[in-house]
Amino acid sequence: MEVSLVRALQEVRNKGGARLYVLYGCADAFAIRWLENELAANIASGESLIVRRHYPEDRLADALGEAFTGSLFGDAQIVSVRDIECLTTTFKGKMTDEETRALQWLVDEMPAHPVILCCKGEKLDERKKIVKALLGLAYTRAIPGHKHSPEDLRSIVRDQMKTKLKLTKSQEEYLLAQVGSSLDRLTGEMQKILTFAGERSAITDTELQGLVAHDEQSDVFAVIRLIMTGKAAQAYELYRAQSASESVFGFMALLSRQYRLIAQVQDPVNGQLPDAKLASLCGAHPFAVKVARDQARGLPLVECMNSLVELADLEFSIKSGQMSEQTAMDMFFLRRMRGA
Repeated sequence: MEVSLVRALQEVRNKGGARLYVLYGCADAFAIRWLENELAANIASGESLIVRRHYPEDRLADALGEAFTGSLFGDAQIVSVRDIECLTTTFKGKMTDEETRALQWLVDEMPAHPVILCCKGEKLDERKKIVKALLGLAYTRAIPGHKHSPEDLRSIVRDQMKTKLKLTKSQEEYLLAQVGSSLDRLTGEMQKILTFAGERSAITDTELQGLVAHDEQSDVFAVIRLIMTGKAAQAYELYRAQSASESVFGFMALLSRQYRLIAQVQDPVNGQLPDAKLASLCGAHPFAVKVARDQARGLPLVECMNSLVELADLEFSIKSGQMSEQTAMDMFFLRRMRGA
């Protein structure tokens, strides 16, 4: 039976859910994580174990076998297998007999615990007998991860809020118009809105439009100028418009350089030097020193030093895998927007 993601989640919460989920057209990581977490939260027998496997790196037989026999880590309560493109029409190869036999297990016997089969292809290949058989099972839910009705998207927005912050209907419509069908972007925007709002119960339309920016061309140096002059919301809008084509580490390096230069012009000793000499000392153009002196009027030395430490910490978090590039930069901007 084909159902929407929202309906599948409602079924999990109200009735415990099905045993087999085929999530297709799923380019967003959020959809599968949400389904995994909701299933885990609704399994009553203690702490849930989610076993995640990736096809074809992991053999399908080994992955699905864990749904019936458990894993090396214990009794597997949820088995989630990603990138099973052989189920879709985009797969140009031939499904092997071994893969067909592995999928046949799910047809012959209902798994003891939920199984999620996830693929990015936007259409399941029902010309294959095994795919048709899987979809015909009473305990199967086929979920189109790329199709969400406007009402489903609004439901997702309200579900993710779970705070006293309420968006107006027009603000919801604006948000949904900007993110399109991407659940990853929708949830990312929601996290930023909640972080910015803090304990507030509402935000203005202007604030929302500053957070959820239109796509447009911009100049990285204009972004930096806006940050240094305290216009964080405008800076964030411009950064979002051009971040896809910019190196995050290059951008962080430019930010750090500007903060260091502003700190230098406020130094009790170096700050007394003529622009040309200080520029030579810092490896900058004299005009850049002049600009830094102007920016220093609204940017205390302690704030520059704290920002340099923050950027270093964010870079370490990205390179060590603790945080994604997008999340790191989102947090950088939001901290300044909240303090504006």
